[in-house]
Amino acid sequence: MLTGDDLTQPLRAALAGLDSSWQYQPSILRRRLEEALAHDARPNRARIHQLVVAAEEKVPGRLAQQGGGPAQRLELASVLAATRGWTLDAAEWAVRTWALTLGLMVEDPEPFVGEIAPTELPEETGL
Repeated sequence: MLTGDDLTQPLRAALAGLDSSWQYQPSILRRRLEEALAHDARPNRARIHQLVVAAEEKVPGRLAQQGGGPAQRLELASVLAATRGWTLDAAEWAVRTWALTLGLMVEDPEPFVGEIAPTELPEETGL
């Protein structure tokens, strides 16, 4: 079962083969995303809704126009949070997911979780 934050692949699948009319008819995007998720659509209803609402607010087009950099993503998320009454975290997730889906940013690399060798301190030389 697919749950959690990463819906970029299903969103890419939903957009595949669509012309630009989906931007003016969010119901098309919602239906295609639900089809792409299949049996995982129901547990992800809130996330699907967030992505569709972000599309209604023209987030994908604005990201494409503005380049999708960190400052642009934060600005779009702030506007989305303010206009839709979302938390900033929810808005940032939607904007980030669109940016990843559109290839405007890459996923952050995994954080280092291995052991780090202690740094040796130089011996005092008596200077």
